[in-house]
Amino acid sequence: MEIHPRRRSPRSSRRGSTSRLVPTKLKSKFKSTPQSRSQSPSKPRSKPQQQAPLQPLNVAPEAGPRDDSPTDDELATFAKEWLTFERLRQALLAMGAEDPLLLQSGERNVDSIVRALLDAARPEVQREFARIALYRALADYPAFARRRFGINMIDMVAPPEWHALQVMMAQDDVFAKWQDFQLGMEKVGAVVCKVSVDGVKSGTGFLVKDRLVLTAFHAVASLVDKTGKARQGSYEKLEFWFDDIMPTRGAFDKYRRKVAAARDWLKASSPPDPREDTEPKPLEEIDPDHLDFALIELDEPIGLSAPRYRKGVPRNWIDLDDLAGIPAVNTQMLIAQHPGGADLRLAVGLYRDHSVCRCRIRYFTPAIAGSSGAPCFNLGWKLYALHNAGYSESKINQGVPVSRIVEAIRSSNANALADSDAQPALMTAVTSDGEPVLGRLDVAARIKDMLEPGSMLTTMVIRAPEGGGKTWTGRLIRSLVTDRGHDAFFFDAERFVADTPERFAQRLVDEVSIAAHDDAPPPPDTRQRARWIAMRLADWTRRAAVNAKGKARSARTLWIILDRLDEVSFTQETHDLLVALIADQADMPTPLRFVLLGYGGDLASVPPAQIWRTELDLANERSLEPFVAYALGKHGFDNDKGAVAEQVARIVDSAYAGGLTTLPQFTAMLRRVDARFADRRKQVNAAGEQQ
Repeated sequence: MEIHPRRRSPRSSRRGSTSRLVPTKLKSKFKSTPQSRSQSPSKPRSKPQQQAPLQPLNVAPEAGPRDDSPTDDELATFAKEWLTFERLRQALLAMGAEDPLLLQSGERNVDSIVRALLDAARPEVQREFARIALYRALADYPAFARRRFGINMIDMVAPPEWHALQVMMAQDDVFAKWQDFQLGMEKVGAVVCKVSVDGVKSGTGFLVKDRLVLTAFHAVASLVDKTGKARQGSYEKLEFWFDDIMPTRGAFDKYRRKVAAARDWLKASSPPDPREDTEPKPLEEIDPDHLDFALIELDEPIGLSAPRYRKGVPRNWIDLDDLAGIPAVNTQMLIAQHPGGADLRLAVGLYRDHSVCRCRIRYFTPAIAGSSGAPCFNLGWKLYALHNAGYSESKINQGVPVSRIVEAIRSSNANALADSDAQPALMTAVTSDGEPVLGRLDVAARIKDMLEPGSMLTTMVIRAPEGGGKTWTGRLIRSLVTDRGHDAFFFDAERFVADTPERFAQRLVDEVSIAAHDDAPPPPDTRQRARWIAMRLADWTRRAAVNAKGKARSARTLWIILDRLDEVSFTQETHDLLVALIADQADMPTPLRFVLLGYGGDLASVPPAQIWRTELDLANERSLEPFVAYALGKHGFDNDKGAVAEQVARIVDSAYAGGLTTLPQFTAMLRRVDARFADRRKQVNAAGEQQ
């Protein structure tokens, strides 16, 4: 394959990161065409320059990957055992390697052909072509897979020269668990935003506190003067778009939410090195005072609210005290970004190295204009860098280690990252529709305990007065639990009201099991029936419920939520089975968790340490504090403990005076409180402008 460099002005910007770094399918990547995609056929091509293959700089990471690649002898052995001559030949030809019929004058012995292809006397590029073709052809051979277990898929990236290729092998983290990766995407997707300046999509940012966004300085540089201060009135030109994801159905912007900047929006910043915009390749030495970041305050604590697609589950933010360590060479790097101002996208590539000054990192993860400021993660979704530049001629992208940014922020403005006492929450103060979440702080705390597989607490009994939001609480618990990668099922108890224990067990297992299971044990004679229900049937129900093809399901816990237990009653035998399911969970591969809504029965045989009981109480100060703190902060008022306590006391007095007892009544009252805060903010702003 030929790669012809494109002529560029030495003053052209490098901010538009190159997207031509994506490792693609080899069959399409290495077609025998001399035409480069980056150059029009009508333009003259400069003569390719032969350069040394791209190598990492002499800055070794703290922990490099192990080299577990098969040796040439092992490859020959694997090929002999697994490949026919014709299959080997097709793999080599598809890769663009030599035809083995021409290599050894018609020799069709697989072992000797492979050894000849990998002979050390042959040119390195030809050997690499052959080696990669063998990796592809042997991908489904069990012995080869075992030998390479822990080594990532092999792909190739074209370095600056046209005549050679460099094999990139990721050998440390490699295969992410599907559910863990999906869960990480959901969490990260809620904190990444599109940054818009004066109506133009200029970059990507991400939440690092409930109302603080981190992005690239050059994305907002037009709003900052030469002294590093925000220009007067510039806050009106800044917009941040969260949840810009493409839904499977409905309007394309059904989830999208716009947030404005605070008046005093620029909390800390550092410009890029001016040379980064003019040099054709990444700099090795950069002034540590040039880190290309901006820490921006929003006009509302959006991190405490829920996205529209995730009712009741808070958005939260990225913890800057829990960053990824220095990556090993050729490990995978993920970038969540808004390339070209598009909806939220994910790109995957390989980390290459640090600059000599260790103020920048380089990687082959694709990005383009609009990606500046995007967060860069390892495969475990731990934040490592902020994307800030790309170099088309060097075919490499670049980011700034976030650890250096955090050091700079804390040294210049000690309070910038500590000006909010908020901590990432399990439950929001409001739903995605702005409805208050009341009286459930204790519930959230117990959910957090029960999410741990080793927790002694297994059962939650929740009661509430009529109209107290008991059913809504159960659905909220299901949402909170499933959002964190656990399994949860919500049932109306009425569907089981007339069931025998056998039918109840069978229907429950059919609903929650994710694989085929054995039939329930046959019932004994009447004299042993109670013992059979409490032991054999209960044990079968627990194990069949968590079954996943004979193994434990991947979710860490399985939740069963039963509603309306205050309105219907099970038969005595079915009730005994339910109690037995709760009481004994020894040696369970996936722990069961139970939420009993409205239950007022006897769980005497269940150890007290396993049960937590609560009565939902709407009109108490502690249940109102989260919403009041959220509403005050949303409208720019002090929301310290004193201010919150003062407002809560007024609300509670009004509730008692008005005889408010139901959830709809409290919700309506708190909407009025929020509107009153909004009106007061308008009055304060108007008075300030007149002065």
